[in-house]
Amino acid sequence: MNKIGILVLFLVVILECTGCQNKKENGQSPEDTIIIGNEEEEFLDMPEVFREVLKQYLQIPIGTNLYSDVYWEKVTQGDWKDVYEYLGGKENICYSLSDLTNDGFPELIMGSYANADAVDFEYEKVFQVQGTSWENSYVWIYVIYYYNGKEVKQVCECEGNRIELYENGIIHYSGGGMFQPMQYLQFQTDTEDYETGADIELKIEDGEVIGYLKAVGDDYVEISEDEYHQIVKQYTTSPVELEWTVLNGRK
Repeated sequence: MNKIGILVLFLVVILECTGCQNKKENGQSPEDTIIIGNEEEEFLDMPEVFREVLKQYLQIPIGTNLYSDVYWEKVTQGDWKDVYEYLGGKENICYSLSDLTNDGFPELIMGSYANADAVDFEYEKVFQVQGTSWENSYVWIYVIYYYNGKEVKQVCECEGNRIELYENGIIHYSGGGMFQPMQYLQFQTDTEDYETGADIELKIEDGEVIGYLKAVGDDYVEISEDEYHQIVKQYTTSPVELEWTVLNGRK
C-alpha cells in the first residue's frame, strides 16, 4: 500500500472513532436506531419505554388482521401486548409526543394519517406530517399511551370514535349517528385514567338539530342550546398543537 493509501485509511479510522465517541457523549447507543430491512427508524428523542412500544408496531406487517386467531394471543399477552389492535395493521401510522397530563413526562399519541386534499369532505384540522410529501394531512388519533413510572398503559382508545386534544388534559371524544354524542374527558392521576367531565348529545331528526341533551347519572335530560354551547366552550378552550412523524420501516 502506498503512502497516500495509508494516509486515507488512517483518516477514515480517525473519523469513525470520533463518530463513536460523539454518540457516547450524546447518550446514544446502537439501540437508538432500529433497522428493519433497508430502512432505518431513529427514535433518538423518544423515551425508552415508548421506543419499545414503537418497536412492537414495526414488527407487524401492513394489512395484518390482529383479531385473527393467528395473532390475537400475541396482542393480548405476547410480543405485541402494547399494540392497539385497531391500529396495528394499518398502513399510514404516525406518532407524536406531548405532556397531556401535565406531570412532566410526555404521553405517546398514535394515529393514522391520510391526505386531506384527496377526499370529498373537509377535515376540521389538518397537519403537516413529517415524512410525507402531502401539504395537508389529517390524523385520526387511535390511542394514547401513559407511563406511570412503572409501566406503559393505554389510557384512551378511539374505538371508532374521533379524539381531539385540548389543553389542561382535556380529550374531546365524539361519535356519529343519530345523537352525535360528545364526551369531554380529563385525566385523573389517582386512577391513572381519563374520566368523564361532561357528556352531551345533539338530538337530530331529518338532518336538523331539534334538541340538546346532557347526561345526569344514568339518564339524559334536555338542556338549552345556550347551556350546550357553554359546556363546549368550557372544555375546548385551546387545542393541543402536535408534531406528527410517520412510523417508517414497516413492510
